[in-house]
Amino acid sequence: MKWNGTYPECKPKVVCPLPSVELNEINPMVNIAQLNDVFYFNETQWFAIDGSIMKYECNDPENQILLGDSIHRCKNGLWIGRTPHCFGLLFTLFC
Repeated sequence: MKWNGTYPECKPKVVCPLPSVELNEINPMVNIAQLNDVFYFNETQWFAIDGSIMKYECNDPENQILLGDSIHRCKNGLWIGRTPHCFGLLFTLFC
């Protein structure tokens, strides 16, 4: 007997959108340092499922400060956390 038709697909019902270039358009100094607990589907798509964690950091952490939340969690289809922004530090030496 030979299979006839398409194969069934199992996908998570609720997913968070994966980060993309849009973040760098908001602030190009922010990096995604880590993305945990994602679901890989059919060798073509990644899904961030409930409980996935995304960690942000500044491109130059020694000379920049991150304002907002550095860790975001996927919950009910939304990323929970304040948008991260990195700003340069200015140091002035007075003698």
